Amino acid sequence: MQSKPIVEGIEAVMKFCNDFRSPETIKEYSKACEAILTFYKEHQQASCEADINNQIRYELQLPSKEKQSLKYSGDRYTFRILGMLDDYYANQPFKATYPAVSRYKHRLEPFYQNLAEEFRSSLAVKKNTVAMLYSIARDFFYHLQQLSVTDLATINQEILYDFLMMEYKDHQGC
Repeated sequence: MQSKPIVEGIEAVMKFCNDFRSPETIKEYSKACEAILTFYKEHQQASCEADINNQIRYELQLPSKEKQSLKYSGDRYTFRILGMLDDYYANQPFKATYPAVSRYKHRLEPFYQNLAEEFRSSLAVKKNTVAMLYSIARDFFYHLQQLSVTDLATINQEILYDFLMMEYKDHQGC
């Protein structure tokens, strides 16, 4: 994803929208694309970067008062475009639908989000298993975030036990 221009991806997204979306929806997608491009310009970045996309996703999940860099409030369109950009730069075809919000129950700070992404990229399992394991890992990193644990070497049995009990209580119906 690193070396391709963000403008190229945005143009592909807008071409797709022009072909398959209503004029009213196209306007919303266009505003969201402009907000993403502005965010990239503010960070002096011309190529699409996973870190910047994750930063945008993180900011979209903040309460409205805390949002600073994104001037457009059409969060659902911005989330969808980020998903489309992920697919475009991974050489995947666009899907008919994309999630309008984050599908995860907890918002991770960038440090913990990066740890979760590292975990996901290190998985050597079948593709259909990754989402389930990644979801559990995100919960674990959220637990670490709540405890302000930044050094993974300090994770002890008590922290693991607390996490497992929390997961057990959250998923009793499973």
